[in-house]
Amino acid sequence: MHKARERSRAFVYSVAAHHIDDMDTSPSAVWSALSRWPLGYFTATYSGRRYGVTRTVLTAGRSMKLWAEELGGNDRISLNIYAPPSGDPTLKPCEMPIDKVTAFVLGARPEPSAAPPR
Repeated sequence: MHKARERSRAFVYSVAAHHIDDMDTSPSAVWSALSRWPLGYFTATYSGRRYGVTRTVLTAGRSMKLWAEELGGNDRISLNIYAPPSGDPTLKPCEMPIDKVTAFVLGARPEPSAAPPR
């Protein structure tokens, strides 16, 4: 069963990567996409599933951390990305393939926040 689950996850990521084939998948593109996401906790959709996501900005805005957990599922996304004073950002996935985190960041869509009660 464990191998079947891993194969199905690999299929989801390859399908997601297929949808971003024509996109810029560089660390700069990942930085740019993450920069537009909300700070703190929010929910997002990716590949038909919902995720609880936390984005944190560190080092005076020169690094970001992302943690995402599939709501009601087993999938996790974790990455750090660093932007030096000059040059391209460096993307550091946490114990997962760089293609997986790139596909998630470029393919996930933050959900609109619920309106505050009046």
